[in-house]
Amino acid sequence: MEEGQYDDTVFTFDTIQIANGQKAWIVIMFEPAPVPWWPVTGWRADDAGAVPAGIARRSFDSGATWTEDPIAGWPPICSDFRLYFVGSPTVITLPATDIEEETATLNGQITVVGEANADERGFDWGLDASYGSSWTESNSYGVGAFSHAIDSLSPGTTIHFRAKAHNPEGWDYGSDLIFVTKPEACTNMAATAISGSQIDVSWTKGDGAVNTVVRR
Repeated sequence: MEEGQYDDTVFTFDTIQIANGQKAWIVIMFEPAPVPWWPVTGWRADDAGAVPAGIARRSFDSGATWTEDPIAGWPPICSDFRLYFVGSPTVITLPATDIEEETATLNGQITVVGEANADERGFDWGLDASYGSSWTESNSYGVGAFSHAIDSLSPGTTIHFRAKAHNPEGWDYGSDLIFVTKPEACTNMAATAISGSQIDVSWTKGDGAVNTVVRR
């Protein structure tokens, strides 16, 4: 679609590519004097942010035909069109790092923000995929990685977690990932000589340990 005079209000887009499940808005810009760059569809239609009657946010698929009625008395002189990806931001969960007996660092990344930056991002975690613990921070966040250190975990425990991000269109959640905290070291280790070729070794298994390996 190129800038020019359009006598109707039906516009066809043949090469727009949209990821599976992604929504988008098309904004047609008319340029009737004396007000340039007045978007008559979308979320902004004048300096007050008002949207004219009958104008709504639209979603469409690749190759779709988009139709909108013009404002009465406005000539359909199209000066530009713009495509905006919208919906909740896209976030992915990244593997946990710095895993110890009772602590770990959760990692995630916002990969798409769409129409608006994320205003919150964070993590859910717990002993299963229903989680139970949550952390968020609030600001304006674009595409990029983020992390959060958690503590008060139990040694040798499987932890489920996911990243999440929010903008005015809603929440998006990354995949559920797991990690296992380290077990505590064994204690009360003792060795007693039985013969010149044999000793008895005893110990108390560390909290969260499944097996203890003895090397010589």
